[in-house]
Parts: sequence; C-alpha cells; structure tokens
Amino acid sequence: MQKELQNTWAQQIKLLLSQKQTEKAQQEINEKQAEQLTDSDQIQIYLLQGQIYYIEQKYEQAIEQFQGCLKIDKNFAVAYFKIGQIYTSQNKYIQSLEYYEKVIKIDENCYKGHHYLARTYTIIEEYFQAQNHYNNCLKIALQLEDPSKIKESYFYLADIKNKLGFLQKAIEFYQEAIKIDKNYLDAHFYLAYTFQRINKISESIQQYQQCIQIDNNYSNAYFCIGSLYTRNQQHQKAIEYYQKCIQIDQNYREAHFCMGQSFQSLKKFSQAIQAYKSGLKIEPHFAEAYLNIGHSYMQMNQKKIAIQNYVESVYLKRTLINFISDIHLKKQIQHLVQVKVFIAKKQQKILMQFKKLKEYQLWKKQFRQEIVQEIGEFLIDNETFQQNKERQEQNRENQKQISIFATENQHQIHNNVQKQFIQKQQQAFQQMQMLQQKSQNNYLNNYLNNSGININNNNNNNNKNKNAEGELVLNDMKHVLQISKYLDLQLLQGMPYYYLYKQKFIKSSITTAN
Repeated sequence: MQKELQNTWAQQIKLLLSQKQTEKAQQEINEKQAEQLTDSDQIQIYLLQGQIYYIEQKYEQAIEQFQGCLKIDKNFAVAYFKIGQIYTSQNKYIQSLEYYEKVIKIDENCYKGHHYLARTYTIIEEYFQAQNHYNNCLKIALQLEDPSKIKESYFYLADIKNKLGFLQKAIEFYQEAIKIDKNYLDAHFYLAYTFQRINKISESIQQYQQCIQIDNNYSNAYFCIGSLYTRNQQHQKAIEYYQKCIQIDQNYREAHFCMGQSFQSLKKFSQAIQAYKSGLKIEPHFAEAYLNIGHSYMQMNQKKIAIQNYVESVYLKRTLINFISDIHLKKQIQHLVQVKVFIAKKQQKILMQFKKLKEYQLWKKQFRQEIVQEIGEFLIDNETFQQNKERQEQNRENQKQISIFATENQHQIHNNVQKQFIQKQQQAFQQMQMLQQKSQNNYLNNYLNNSGININNNNNNNNKNKNAEGELVLNDMKHVLQISKYLDLQLLQGMPYYYLYKQKFIKSSITTAN
C-alpha cells in the first residue's frame, strides 16, 4: 500500500512536469520533503527535482540531483540515463556516451540505453557503432514483442544503411517497418528518397504519393515530387506541386526558389522573378536567388537591374562564405576536441584489453603445456591399457585352449578307465567261470558227503573236519567277494555256486559258534 502511495504522488508530480507546471511540481516536492522519507522516496525526490532543473535548463543543478540518486543507489540506471541526456543537449557527446554505456552495463536489455547510444554515435558519424546498437534495439524489441519499438528499430537501421551507402538493404528495412505500420509516414518518405537515390523515379513518386494519402498537408512530399518532375524536365507538372507545397507552407523557401527555376526554364522570366522575390522575403540573404534574378533580367534585356542583382549575389556569397567558414571552423574545433578525448579513452580501453590479451596468451600457453602433458600421460596410460587388454585377451585365449585340451584329456582318461574297467570285468568274469567249474563239483561233493556224516556223528574229529570245511568256504567266499566288485551282484546271485557257498558259510558259522 505504501508503495502504491509513493507511486501516486510521484506520478502526480510527473504529470505536472509533462504540462510544464514546474512551480506546482516544486511545491509538491517541498511538501513531500517535510515528511520522513525512505531511501526509495528520497531517490524519487532527487529524480523529480533534477527533471525540474532540466526543464529550466539548469543543467549543473540537475546533474547534482541525479548524482544524489546515485549516492543512495549506485545501480540506479535512470539517473545515469538522465545525466547522459543533459550532456547530449549540451553537445557533449563523448560524456553522454559514457553515461549511456553505464546504463546498458546495469541493464543489457535497456531499449532506451541502446537507442540513445546509437543516436549519439550517429551524430558523431560513428555509423558502424550506431548500427550495432540499433541491432540490439531490434533484438530487444522483438523479445518484448512491441510493434512500435520494432518498426522504430527497422526505420533507424534503414537510416544507418542509407548513410553507409547500403541502399538496397535500407529499402528492405524501410519496407519491414511499413509492413508493421502501413501509415508510417517517415518510412514511406525516406523509402521514396532512397528510390530517388538509385534513380527509380516512378517508385519514388509512388511512395511520395503514399505520404500525401497518409497526410494531405505533408508539404515535403509535394516539394519532392515537384523536384523529381523538374529533374525529368517536366516543368509544368513540377510548378503545380511547388504551388501545392507553398499553399500548405508559404514560408517554404526552397519551393519558391525551385518554382522560380522551373518558370525560368519555361522562359517565363517575370513569373520566375516573382517566385525568387517571394523566396527572398523568407530568406533575404539567399545569394542564389539574386543570381537567378540577375539572369532573368538579363534575358529580358534589363541589364542595369541584372548587374545590381549580380553584385548583391557576389557580396552575399562572400559574406556567407566567411560566416559559414567561421561557424564550420568552430564546429570542427569542438568536434576535434571531443574526438581527441574519445580517442584517448579508447586508447586506455585498448591498452587494458591488450594487457588482458597478454595475460590470456600466457594463460593459453600454460594451458596448452598442461594439455600436452595430460595428453602424453593419457597416451601412455592408453598404451598400457591396450597392452593389458591384449594380455588379458591372450590369457583368455590360453585358458580357452587349456580348457579345450583338458576336456579332450578328460574324455580320453574316461575312455581309458572305462576300457580298463571293462577289461577287468571280463577277466573277473572269466575267473568266476573257471572257479565255478573248478569248485562246483568239489564243494558240492564235499558238502553232500560231509553233511551226511555230520548229522549222525558228533565226535571231535568230525567237528574239526567241519571247521576246516567252514574255513575253506570262508576263504572261497572272500575270493568270490574280491572278484565280485567287478561283477554285477544280480549276475552273481543267479549262479548256483553262490547259493551253495551261502549255505555252507551259514552252517559252518553256526557250527563254529557252537
């Protein structure tokens, strides 16, 4: 709320200043100063007081007020801008450039800052610098999407292109401005002038006519059309447009003079003299008008009056030349002083940039050395990495070969073991067959004989025989068991001797136990 109130009182004072009511504005400021002010309020007071002094052309006091804003806030861009405007109004363009530069340092996207920089560079004929800042204006305007600023930027860029002699580019920029605003009078006028410069007379006249449609009282357009018709030796049409121009603006000196020339070309000398004299009423020191009046009287054989006008013309020319040369010399001296100051400051900037460039080159050299060193280390590391990678790949290949070789050996060992087992199995089987044939009868007979004796006979001899037979059976069974590890148990159980051994072993065991 307080901020809104601050804006309200400041806007009221600004309104009074726009109406040139400086006394009322000063009263409002004095009343506000009596209150307890914040820093932001004090900045507004300094700013408004500075604007009052600026309107009253008290430039030193105005600068002091704007400097007061900067004491409170060093980054208050408006104050720098206002000081730049003061120096521009005093034709101190180099100083004004410094302050406009400070504005865009604080705010790079300040449209006004770039615009006034460009205008100032245009005044001192630094057209390329002006072009750069107008380009910045166009970029900012396009970002803001502000049609009025966009068309204005195109127009001023076209003006710079015109001054630099890039006429075709100037035409393009004027046309871009007209696309945004079809009634952009200045764009149409200067587009016509640019067409005139490249001798496109019909296009030029068309654009001047467009200016007249926009503003029927635009005297410059009538005059320029008249001058184009004069250029094409169409003097009667030219006179019509000169007369229209004079109807709008009776003090248009050039229109009177050019109309006099057209009458003179048509050998209407009395009308020509009248037109020249009308021009001299506006500008009494117009030497060319006296000269042409002298020519006209000479054509009318009024030599005395002609000589009087010639003398007046020569006298005015000499006086005018001396006067103009003095003014021009003073302007040149002022301009040279400003340029000298500007060059000195530029030299300081260039020296600073040169120092920075040297520092940058040293840093660049050191940086390059560090990079070369790092690249060397990287290449060494990379080479070591490649070697390690090759070794790993070789190791993998070796392991692969070893695994293949081991697999083949395992298969071969397994086959050999299997063959040996089969051979031992066959040998055991053959031994079992031989043992079966050899022992089948013996053990069977012994068993039968001894079993019959042992049942009815209980003496010690018989017991000893039984024990002997039992041991024999046990030994045979051990032999069978040793062999049987190479045989299938089911195959062994199918043999009859196994049953006999089993019975013999059981009975012998029982007897021994008893």
